Formats: sequence, C-alpha cells, structure tokens
Amino acid sequence: PYGLLEEASQRAGGGPFTLQLPGHEPMVHFSSPAAMEELVGLRYEQVQRAAEPLQFLIGKHSLLHQHDAEHKEQRRGMSPPFVGERMRSYADDMVRITDEELATWRPGERLLLRDRMQNITLRVILRCVFGMDAGPERDRLEALLVEYLAGMMTPTVFLAGLVFGPDRVRKGLMGLGSARRAAVSAGLETGPSRLPGKRMVDLLATIDGLLDAEVVRCREAPEGREDILALLVGMQKDGAPRYSDAELNDHLHTMLVGGHETTAGTLMWALHLLLDRPDVVQALAAERAAHPEVDEDPSAVRRLPLLGGVVNEALRLYPIGTAVSRRLKEDSTIAGVELPAGVLVCPCIYLAQRDPDVWEEPAAFRPERWIDRRVRPWQFLPFGAGAWRCLGAPFAELEMRIVLDRVLQSAAFERPPDSLPRATLRGFTVGADNGVPAVVRPLGASPEG
Repeated sequence: PYGLLEEASQRAGGGPFTLQLPGHEPMVHFSSPAAMEELVGLRYEQVQRAAEPLQFLIGKHSLLHQHDAEHKEQRRGMSPPFVGERMRSYADDMVRITDEELATWRPGERLLLRDRMQNITLRVILRCVFGMDAGPERDRLEALLVEYLAGMMTPTVFLAGLVFGPDRVRKGLMGLGSARRAAVSAGLETGPSRLPGKRMVDLLATIDGLLDAEVVRCREAPEGREDILALLVGMQKDGAPRYSDAELNDHLHTMLVGGHETTAGTLMWALHLLLDRPDVVQALAAERAAHPEVDEDPSAVRRLPLLGGVVNEALRLYPIGTAVSRRLKEDSTIAGVELPAGVLVCPCIYLAQRDPDVWEEPAAFRPERWIDRRVRPWQFLPFGAGAWRCLGAPFAELEMRIVLDRVLQSAAFERPPDSLPRATLRGFTVGADNGVPAVVRPLGASPEG
C-alpha cells in the first residue's frame, strides 16, 4: 500500500492524483503542505467525513459515521473517558496487563511481535472499556475477537465490502446471526460452526450476544464501575439513556477495532525500528533511569521525550491508515485544483509524513527529531486532524508509551536472519507480512546468549 502511493505520487510529479479501488468511487489524494493545510482547516459546512467502507466492521451508529451537529454533540459527550484524572487509572491497568504478558516470555524464545502486542492491547481494551479482568469470561471474548478480526481484517473481505457495500455486508452477517445473538445474550448457545462462512456469522453473533449481556449487566449494576462502558451507559439525554443498545454495540466495536488493532500495529512497527538501533535502546534506558517518578505514576511516562519520539517516528513512518476521506459539500478549490461538490478528497497521511520539504531525511528513523520539535496539524496526522481527530488518541498515545517502557525494561531482542518485514494491507490498516519475528534475549546479554 505504501509503494502504490509513492508510485502514484511520482507519476503525478508530486501533485494530487486520483485513485479508484474496485467497487469504490474515485478519491483525489493530496499531500503537499499547502493542500494539507487547506484540507485540515475545512469545516463541517464544507465537508463531511466519508468512512462508509468501515461499516462492515463497526456499524452505522459509530461516531465515525456521524456528521455535522450530531457528530459534534456525540464527540463532546464521549470525551470525558479520555481526558483528565481518569487517564491515570487506565495507566495502572496498562502496566499490570503488560507485565502479565511479559511474564510469559522466555529467553531464547522466537515470537511474533504483532501477536504479543495484540495480546496486550486487546486485554487493555477489555479491562478499560468493559471492566473485565482475567478470567473465563475475558478469555472467551478475547479468543472470539482474535479469530473474528483475523478473518475480517483481510484484503479480500475489505474489497468484498467495497464491491457489495460495507453496510450491506454487515447487515447480512448480523441478520444471519440474529437468532444466535439472542441465544448468547440469554446464556443459551453452542459452539460456532466449522464451515468458514457460517463460522464468521457465528463468531460475530456470539461476540454481539456477549456484548449485549455485558450492557445489560452494566445497566442493572453500574455502581462501583469506572470503565468506559459504565460511563457511556450512565450518560443521559433529556432524562433518558443517551445511547440505545444498538448504538452502544457499535461504539464498543469501534473501540475494540480502533483501540486494539491500530495500537498493536504501531507498537509492532516501533519495536521493528528499535531492533536495528541498539544506540537508541541504550539512550532510552538512560532517559528512563533519569525519571524514577514513572515507577510511582506510570502516566508520567509522557515526560520522556525520546520515548515519545520513538512512538511518533513509528506513527510517522508506518501510519496504520494511509489517508482519510472527506466528501466535499460544495464546489471547492484545493491547492489550486477546482473540484465539484460530492467528490471524495483524501489528505494522504503517508506521503505528507514523508515529505522532504517538511522532514529532513524523511525515510530515516530519527526519534531525536521530536525533542523540542513542534509540528503543525497538517504535517503529522496519524490520528487524523481537526474536528475528526481520533477521540481515543490520548488513550492510545499513553498506552503505547507505557507498553514500550515496560517491554524495554524487561527484555532485549534480536532480529532473526532474513526476517525483514514488508508492509502489507491488513483489512483497512497496514500491517507487516511476517508479523515481525524477534528472539527474546535477557537484558544486557549479547546476541550469542
């Protein structure tokens, strides 16, 4: 996916270009600083977010699919879990869950960094969003989600959603599994089918049934809960619950996919970059030693500039989403290009974040470039920008710093021979074709042992 964008940009001489995926309308991509600044500054009255292709995973009630005043109101209502003192309680959970995963790693073990980071990020979501601790219920939901997302996050399913319509695909899956979903919610069901197509229907229905049951439990006994689901369930509008069960289900799916898959992918790429830079790993250790307060307050990890630079370089070099889509509501001129209303315009995150006019040695991994550096919103936008910037960005940024900090304090890694990853499409995200294998080494040990 990165190579396609680079080739298209080269053909266009660095200017805007149009891409059209199978079953999808044309998308006009921009990446120059001037165009990006204009696009980031567009308002609700001028454009609306066009995230319809994601409906096959997260449903139409997701915040990603709301527009104008409704989007603004919902965003404001859903902001409290991601700001202020509540983030400190999440930090404690992030440390504990990361340490539980690290305790299973053994020196000399070859592992896939993608899978191990997904273990952590999924459990963080299940704990912080659903309030679920280790136990049979969490283990069951985790196993179902891992299998379901592995089946759905493929180029084939993503393109099928584009060709047949993402909302149509999701409605079909949910319709076929409606009886099973009701049974699961009531505690009555059997294992999923072994037939591939039917199995995906059963997996989604089982997940939805379990989520429905959790919402019911939360509505009936919200006392003492501080998870995000409890906050959403407790929100009121005109004296009634702010969100219906259907809306809650889609919001939960959004957080499961957005907070798990994308965060794990960035952590994987960050560790991939560090595998070849022992000098940076040593500098990170020195930085951490100078900040013992992080031991008492894990959220203080945000004070470590070089660690933040590693995260930002992973986000800059390997953005999980290559572009965002906006639909013009009126005829517009973007960086001198006249476009009619209704056209899809895409600020291209990947190309903008590797623009040599903005970034010195744009392809180089240089985390120190972020120390005392301020960037404009249109130069660095892995979480989007403006009114549509990812609501969970502060949560993800804190989690990535905490996980990297704990991992680097616990183990060293060696890259196996001939195992360099290649960026590849993973559903609507960009992943690594080999999951980034690594061999675990004790801290301070040489590669030979």
